[in-house]
Amino acid sequence: MLLAQRSGCLYMVIFQQINMEVYRFFFFVTFLYLILLISYGVGMQRNKENTIDIQRWMIVTIAIGFLEALFRAGDLFAWNATGFRESFFMYAGVLIGVLKRSISRCVVIMLCLGWGIVRDNLGPDMKKIVTFGIGYAFLSGVSDILFTIALTSPKLGETGGSQLLSIVEWIVVGVTGLNLICYCWILESLSNTMQYLKNNNQVIKNRLFEKLRMCLLFSALFAICWTAIGFVDMYVDDRLFGKEQEYLITTMWEINYLYILIYVALIFRPNKNAKFYAYVMELPSIPEGEEHDLDFVVGSDDEDDDDDDDDELYRFKKEFDPDDSDEEGIGFEMGTRQNGLVLT
Repeated sequence: MLLAQRSGCLYMVIFQQINMEVYRFFFFVTFLYLILLISYGVGMQRNKENTIDIQRWMIVTIAIGFLEALFRAGDLFAWNATGFRESFFMYAGVLIGVLKRSISRCVVIMLCLGWGIVRDNLGPDMKKIVTFGIGYAFLSGVSDILFTIALTSPKLGETGGSQLLSIVEWIVVGVTGLNLICYCWILESLSNTMQYLKNNNQVIKNRLFEKLRMCLLFSALFAICWTAIGFVDMYVDDRLFGKEQEYLITTMWEINYLYILIYVALIFRPNKNAKFYAYVMELPSIPEGEEHDLDFVVGSDDEDDDDDDDDELYRFKKEFDPDDSDEEGIGFEMGTRQNGLVLT
């Protein structure tokens, strides 16, 4: 009896230590999100005349991530202080986390399709992205809520909790399937966008998407390795992580997400040339002193080229360097996939 009491006390001490480690982690993450949110918001305010849509989506994603980290830190703080989970903080953190993952996946897909940098709209692809986001949010939300209920509800008992976890396992299969669709969609879209940029000699924009690809590939490699470690830890007799280190599984996934978010936020950070850079096409380098002679037809991409004679022609002579530098001698012109101007 005494041994059981000592074992129970030891378990509670270890459990409290784990909660404190996770709480400190999410407190730090909340602070990091706050700094990122303020700096990105100030940058957008200073350059509000040149803000592009993808930057608005980025700050929304950062704000949602901040709220999730705040509620999760609040949940853990109350849990450590009282020994009970506060339902409001707990379920708010779960639901906001689901929203964060859903929106962030949609934003990455839109980026890889070239929205805001190569295309000003996604056409029918936007409906597919919205449908995917809603489906992912629904399945992931149901999975997370049922999982939380199974672990925290005293009314279910051990048998009821086990049955609920069995249902969650099947739902997780669906979520995993959607994740695979998302990753394949991202890789295919990114490859097509980069090929388009390469074919049209868009060197600077292609360089930007190369950075994005490097970030996503590194993150995917980490996710595969960490998932494999998780499966090994779950099914081997001698577990890799003891009770004291189990919090690492949660924190490492959050670190992986933060890595992508911060990297993409830096790539698409607000600046005075963002709007011009997003809606122009790069011209090949030309000898110094020569001018570009550009013809444009005002219209949409859907208009027939046979009706070009009836349209009003505009002739422009302009060079544009997004970095205010003439080192590379690169000119830019409005492109066919941007804001309705068709190059003739």
